Amino acid sequence: MSDDREIEQSVQTVGIEERPIWGVDVSNWGNAPSSVVLACYKYVQASNSWSNITSTCFPTGTSSVLGNIITFPVFIPQAIGDNYRIEFKFTLTGSSTLEGYAYVDCE
Repeated sequence: MSDDREIEQSVQTVGIEERPIWGVDVSNWGNAPSSVVLACYKYVQASNSWSNITSTCFPTGTSSVLGNIITFPVFIPQAIGDNYRIEFKFTLTGSSTLEGYAYVDCE
């Protein structure tokens, strides 16, 4: 992860038929992540804003944790040309709550 919380591999590009499962190693931030909260926002050009579409892009499953790796459920892109921002929040040992994000483009 970079210092500003954006995932270093951001921007990810996915095809409309792809169904990726991403994982994030949070070892640089601490140990034993828990209480993961995931959100997905789609950029809406007409209103120049981000719309929460979490239940559409992540319709099934929940995030899981193994060691310091957080694995997200299957991501389902909606339309070619869409731009997404995936945000995740988690708690580390000692009760620190942190957040990260990544951008995803659909082609």
